[in-house]
Amino acid sequence: MDKRLETPEHITAIAFLEAIYQDDVGAFWRLLSSEGRGFFKGLWYGKGIFTLEELKGLSEENFFIKEQLKAVLKTIRASLGENFLNNVGISEKIIQDDALHKRVKLIPNIGKSEVVFIKPTLVETLFIPLVYELEDKENQMVGYWKIDYLKMIKG
Repeated sequence: MDKRLETPEHITAIAFLEAIYQDDVGAFWRLLSSEGRGFFKGLWYGKGIFTLEELKGLSEENFFIKEQLKAVLKTIRASLGENFLNNVGISEKIIQDDALHKRVKLIPNIGKSEVVFIKPTLVETLFIPLVYELEDKENQMVGYWKIDYLKMIKG
């Protein structure tokens, strides 16, 4: 991997894209922010699929969740295109919205060549929104960049 793309933000964005295209439900679920996971849990609760008690211990290992998330991944792949991962450029510049929110810029359909723009050029771009969250790991709070799924689906 290019050294310029080894920041925690880039690593999270690339892992997210790989999870989508490798149909890796577990990685997709773990990369979602707590708000993103809450969105799905609320949806399933609202449809009467799970009780609040069942939602507490819910993980991506649950068969129903695996199937539901596979459908989500399939929808994302369809919207991006099946060959998207092979033709996407990832900007080394991270856009910082505020201290806890950043975006990784993607440039679709550039193929395998490095792009250098000599003059200002409008290029179609997509963004992977990130949010910085703290997680309790063995009684110690650790910070991670997660996918801000709600911002992503809002566009």
